[in-house]
Amino acid sequence: MMKCLIIFCWLCLTFDINAQVNNFKIKDDKRSEKIKFELFNNLIIIPVKVNDVELKFLLDSGVDKTVLFSFEQIDSLALKNTKSIRVKGISGVESIEAYKSSNNRIKIKNIYNNQSDIYVIFDQENYLSGSIGTVINGVIGYDLLKDFVIRFDYELKRLKFYTPSKFQRPLVFYKERSLSFINNKPHLKAEISDGEMGRHKDRFLIDTGSGDAVWVYQKDSIDLPKAKFEDNLGFGFQGVITGYRSTADRFQIADFTFDNVNIAIPNFDNAITQRRIGAIGGEILKRFKFFLSYPDKKIFLKNNSFFKDEFIYDKSGLLLRYGGLSIVEKQIPVKVSIQKSSSESYGSINKDNTYKTIYEIKKMITIAGIRKDSPASKVDLQVDDLITQLQGKNINRYDLKEVRELLSSEKGKQIEMQINRNGVSKKVKFKLEDRMY
Repeated sequence: MMKCLIIFCWLCLTFDINAQVNNFKIKDDKRSEKIKFELFNNLIIIPVKVNDVELKFLLDSGVDKTVLFSFEQIDSLALKNTKSIRVKGISGVESIEAYKSSNNRIKIKNIYNNQSDIYVIFDQENYLSGSIGTVINGVIGYDLLKDFVIRFDYELKRLKFYTPSKFQRPLVFYKERSLSFINNKPHLKAEISDGEMGRHKDRFLIDTGSGDAVWVYQKDSIDLPKAKFEDNLGFGFQGVITGYRSTADRFQIADFTFDNVNIAIPNFDNAITQRRIGAIGGEILKRFKFFLSYPDKKIFLKNNSFFKDEFIYDKSGLLLRYGGLSIVEKQIPVKVSIQKSSSESYGSINKDNTYKTIYEIKKMITIAGIRKDSPASKVDLQVDDLITQLQGKNINRYDLKEVRELLSSEKGKQIEMQINRNGVSKKVKFKLEDRMY
């Protein structure tokens, strides 16, 4: 990992987090701009330049500030007009030390803003990048999205940003719905119904920063399903987010209906969640091509080829974390083949035990959590174990997405895994179990 140099100018102590009004524009006042994105675990990753330094950001409609939290693969970055603040995490309980930096230049292809506010939160444990499976330096949402009409295309992995005053495309084949905004975050009315939970039509946050299908918040008005199990739902800035997983009989957005949809129920209940019933994440959103218009407070939906895909979840009980790459130095003997005469065969010699040095790149995927009563909990696996082989193949053959897809495949599938714990290797086997049904 490269050493990172962060330059903070004009550092002082403050708790004022009011941001100046600033806007993104398309260069030369053009009508539109296309942006290719990477898709990891249903999450959208876009290339972003901050003060001319190339970074990767998560596009998250569930955040209203631009946040920089990881400095992997950055040599140096100058942040302007910086002051210390404190902000609350997703639980809304503990505050986190952070910095606010103003008048920064952010550029996304030909989309730019020269007066951007950036909030810096040091994710020392690298929770967010580790959970996604690729280097993520920050997250951007409302600051960018508010200035455009945006087309989301998960099939082509492409975004298209339109200047609102020049957007005149008729969307006759799309279902139009109104949005409401709470703390600058878009909410859509949807309906969830279940024999145990009852029927609820209410506001759901449109959350491109969640890879799950639907989050349902714990409220007195909602009876949680009995057929649920405890699980690690993911990561926040302060560590693992715990809760429950279950299914709901039906989930409906506009005229689109999903049966037996997976739901996650996080273990927090506070003022942050009181004005909505839950959140719609990437596992649902990826099933649509849609236009999101912040200026008009509208969303336009059309189902795509992913619409009928099966809802999946991890059936192993493992919460995995990507720790990046390590470089291992190895020495191997130099083999020299000689032939003393034309009538003799070649022989191999190694004078003076000559060796050459080679370097291997190893992928670091570790166990960050193990679900109670899961298949993984019944074998000798522990948190912080390093996975070295999966199904008899070196872990370098997989990315984190492929590992998760394997662990989310059909019940009964046998998983063979080799791990390294404190320098000692061991193999384990277990079969996937389906606890949703």
